Amino acid sequence: MRFDQLKYVYLLFLLSTFLLFTNRFVSIYTDPCIVDKAAGDSFSYCAIATHFPQPLAYKIPFHHAQRFTLPYLAGKISRETGVSIESTLRTLVSIVLFWGVCLTYVFVRWFGIGQRFSFAITGLIFINPYLFRIPLTFPFMANDPAFVVASILTTFGLLSRRATPMLVGVIFGILFRQTMLLLAAPILFSWALDSSQNYRFKHVKLICVALLAGGYVVTSSVARTISSS
Repeated sequence: MRFDQLKYVYLLFLLSTFLLFTNRFVSIYTDPCIVDKAAGDSFSYCAIATHFPQPLAYKIPFHHAQRFTLPYLAGKISRETGVSIESTLRTLVSIVLFWGVCLTYVFVRWFGIGQRFSFAITGLIFINPYLFRIPLTFPFMANDPAFVVASILTTFGLLSRRATPMLVGVIFGILFRQTMLLLAAPILFSWALDSSQNYRFKHVKLICVALLAGGYVVTSSVARTISSS
């Protein structure tokens, strides 16, 4: 990597460092009132992670129970490593955000934008509080940035006609947040208007729609065992 490339990487690193050192980190255990006002859904995800792998003894909103994947994963890792669930989720959020930055840069470059401006556009997402500051402050909201990254991956796969990123994005997206099901309509619309001879990718689009529908059914079924709400 040449120096002119490295300087942009260093700039993104500095932005990341600035973000971490200027962010407020709130604990659901010591600051429940703040969490309740700003990210009340965290209590549902905390309950799922804490009770892993047993079902909950009390009801939580059904759509929260559907988003069990990341909380369950955090609960599993926490039990195996002894690291707190909150720290585990912050680590997972950091990993998700890292891949989100990388995917954004790749996506921007795919549009033919030069390297300098691609780094500049990628750097702009650091000022998006929804994507960065909120999930770092309230790590139990990890599903939100994970869903955003999965949506970016799916969109990139659809526009660039690449099957793997589209399939991976759809699978993870429907697990993280079931509103991913809404992408079934534009994918079907794209399939109907696709006049190319690339029948393999046209079939991939239909597979993605089936995965979205099937994923919604599966997460709904699991949600009923987690909470009968």
